[in-house]
Amino acid sequence: MPSADLVLALVLFALLTAVSWRRWASLHGDLNREWSTPARLAAGERLYRDVAFYYGPLAPYAEAAAMRLFGARVGTAIGFGIFTAAATLAALLLATRRLLPPLARCAVACVAVGVLAFAPENGAFIACYSQSALMAVGLSWLSLWLAASGRSSAAAVAGGMALLAKPESAPALLGPLLLLESRARLRFVAIGGGLALAGYAIALAGIPLEELIRYGPLRHLRMPPEFAELYRRVSGLHPSLLPRALAGAVAGAALLGGWLLLSRALGVKSAWAAAGGVLLLAGAVMLRSSQEPLLTTAVRGLPLLCLFCLSLALPLSLRGERLPLAAAIVGLAFAWRTFLWTVPVFSYAPLAALSLLPAAGWLALRAAAAQPTALLVALLPFLASPLLAFPRLYEFYRSPRYEVVAPRGTWLPPGLEGALFLELVRHLEKVGVKDRSLVALPEASAVNFLMGVRSPLRVEQLLPGLFDDGADADAVARLEALRPERVVWVKRPFTEYGGAEPGRDYAKKLAAAIARDYRFELRLRGGGQEATVLRRR
Repeated sequence: MPSADLVLALVLFALLTAVSWRRWASLHGDLNREWSTPARLAAGERLYRDVAFYYGPLAPYAEAAAMRLFGARVGTAIGFGIFTAAATLAALLLATRRLLPPLARCAVACVAVGVLAFAPENGAFIACYSQSALMAVGLSWLSLWLAASGRSSAAAVAGGMALLAKPESAPALLGPLLLLESRARLRFVAIGGGLALAGYAIALAGIPLEELIRYGPLRHLRMPPEFAELYRRVSGLHPSLLPRALAGAVAGAALLGGWLLLSRALGVKSAWAAAGGVLLLAGAVMLRSSQEPLLTTAVRGLPLLCLFCLSLALPLSLRGERLPLAAAIVGLAFAWRTFLWTVPVFSYAPLAALSLLPAAGWLALRAAAAQPTALLVALLPFLASPLLAFPRLYEFYRSPRYEVVAPRGTWLPPGLEGALFLELVRHLEKVGVKDRSLVALPEASAVNFLMGVRSPLRVEQLLPGLFDDGADADAVARLEALRPERVVWVKRPFTEYGGAEPGRDYAKKLAAAIARDYRFELRLRGGGQEATVLRRR
């Protein structure tokens, strides 16, 4: 019989999938890369050489295999997203079986599925900002579960696959490594490291180093300042965000910690714990923004709570109880990027917060001091979280939208965004487009995917910093060699990268080549947005 937490997770997942069907993400962001890259690989192109991609090879090639089997269509991308999202959530819950009792696992399932997995504003796991990141999280938790079960070789394979999804998952693998004995640790490193090295050797073979830095996973060795700007904003360390970020993170930790102390006071009948809980809750009220939903404040406190869990688990690990420390290590390994800014409406945050939940559940268990009533009270906010989150999710996903119906499938992007893309698809269907005959810029290659045609350029996203002078020259050369019939320019501000604009601050050669070789065909407006269609002279 399936356990209660898995059944609960399945019910919530099915319900929220139905509510949010085909409405998970904007056509302006990372969905462009997540759709177009595997479609191009399925058509025979090679990752890093023909198509730029800055993560590991596992996710795009796995999705490309699905597209080879079932077609490069929206439905295939949805099916793949459902599979990876559900598998990641299942791996997380399986990994908590030796750590938490059934009620605490149900609480983790409530937050994981009911709050985070369908977070609005491009946070939903089915169409998340990066399938590579999602798979890295899921495979790391799978590795921990297998290590806790004594299956070191299988844990090593899962760990190696996590590295092939995203090399940055390496710190998270210290969690499963901690659970193994000395010889098993050597086996884990040998098998997992060997698998990852072999996979990267095959994926990168024959591609010059400079191209791997410009178009591949070695791009992180030469981090552009625009992405440093983005990461400062995502983490809350940007000077304009830091005061609010600190206040929100501390308020969230005080809110959760105060509640757990009150539940402890109930379990052990301690006046000191009750007084401490009241003081923390009072501090949370003073620090938190009155305009921020209470549930958001609580989620923002999870990283600091996990850090506290790490401090409690460390001495326990010295006495042989290593699983709580391992869970805290995995949680913090994925939460560093949004540590002070784990706000669920930002696309990075839900996936980062997911891995913090097992440690939070363990802290609730510790706070309750083995008293069932106290444990129920401690977990009550977690268990009630889907009810608190649902009105916001329903409002976002069921708001009026335009249905973008295209040759390769249907999508309903948020707000009025679909109005523009619907008109754009209709125009391209009317004039007809062929493979390699359409370039959609600066971040609109989802149009290529919806039309079933590939871009002739290497890059799917014309992003500040990533699109350097070398990439600019290469794009111009490809434009002149392959002579695509049309260029579509969908306006999109890049405020998160410091406000740089393509054609003015970067991509100057490409912009000049387009201005020289293409003439105006049509301007479309819809939902407060604008797209320009240009045709080759």
